Amino acid sequence: MIYFAALPIFFLYFILFFSIAKKINLIDKPNFRKKHFGDIPIIGGLIIFSSFYTLELFFKFIPNDLIYVFIGSIPVLIISFLDDIRHRHWSLRIIVQIASSIFIILFSGIQVNMLGSFLFLDSITINSSSSPFTIFCIVGLTNAINMFDGIDGLCSSYLILGLGALLLFAVSPGINTSMIIVMMLLIFFFCIPNLSSSKYKIFLGDAGSMPLGFIFGWLLVYFSQLPENGVKPELIVWIAAIPIIDSLRVMFVRSKENRSVFSADRTHLHHLLLDLNFSQKLTLVIIFSLNAILILIALLISIFDKLSLSYLFFMLWIVFYFYLIKRIKE
Repeated sequence: MIYFAALPIFFLYFILFFSIAKKINLIDKPNFRKKHFGDIPIIGGLIIFSSFYTLELFFKFIPNDLIYVFIGSIPVLIISFLDDIRHRHWSLRIIVQIASSIFIILFSGIQVNMLGSFLFLDSITINSSSSPFTIFCIVGLTNAINMFDGIDGLCSSYLILGLGALLLFAVSPGINTSMIIVMMLLIFFFCIPNLSSSKYKIFLGDAGSMPLGFIFGWLLVYFSQLPENGVKPELIVWIAAIPIIDSLRVMFVRSKENRSVFSADRTHLHHLLLDLNFSQKLTLVIIFSLNAILILIALLISIFDKLSLSYLFFMLWIVFYFYLIKRIKE
C-alpha cells in the first residue's frame, strides 16, 4: 500500500511547490556554470522530503534505531532550503551539519567503529576517535554529493544506485527495506520532470542534495557498522567513491590556485566531459555506468571473499581515476 501511495502524494506536493516556487524565490537562473534554458524551480528536495515525511506519518516505516537520523536531518534541510532562497556562507551549512551529526551520535549511538580488514590486518577499529571520524566522513560526503549535483539526473541517479547497493549487499535489512524503497521511488519520481524538457522541469536544489546526501551518509554508517545488517565496511568506499574522489580532486585544484575550496567553477568530472562536447544525457550515462561498475567490483569482492584486498583495489582505482582525468584534460 505504501508504494502505491507514494506517487499521488508526490504529485500533490509537486503541484503545490511548483505553483509557489516563483513567489518564494525558489528559482534557478542560468549562468556561466549552469547552461539550462529559462528559470527552473528548485523544489525537488522539498517535494521528496515532504512526501517522505507524509508517508512516514501514515505508514510508520522508519525503524526506531534510525529515527534520530531523520530528526537530525531536518536542520540540514532547513538551512539548505534557506540557502536555495538566498545564498549563505558555506560555513553556516557546515556548522549545522556538524551539530546535527553530534545530535545523531549522542541520541542514536550510530558511528563508525570499525573499518574492516586490510591485507594482513583482520580488523581495523577506531573506537578512540570514532565520533570525530564519523562527523568528518558525514560532512565530507554530504558536501561532496552537493558539489556532485551538476547536471540533470546526476545526483539523483547516484543516490538511487547507492541505495540499491545497500539493499543488494544487506543480508537481512528487514523493515529498512520499505524505508529505502520509498526513498528510491521518490527520487525516481523526481527524475521524471528533472530529465524532461517540458515547462514542468524542476531541479533538486540544495534542499535536496544536502539532506539526501546527509541521510545517505548515515545509512552507509548504520548498515556497515551493525554485523546483522550484512553490509561489510570494506565495501562502503566503492558506493561513495565517485563524488568523494572527484570533490577531493576539485578542492585540491582550487586550493592549489589559492581559491576557496567551495568556490564555483567548471572542474568537476561532468564539466570536463561536457567540455568535450558530450551531451548532458551522454555525460549522465557515462558517470552512471562508472558508478555501476564500481558497485559491481564491490559485489565481486564480496562474492569471492576478497574483502582484505578491497582497500588495496580501491587505491589502484584512484590511481586509474586520476589517470583518466589527465587523459580527459588532454
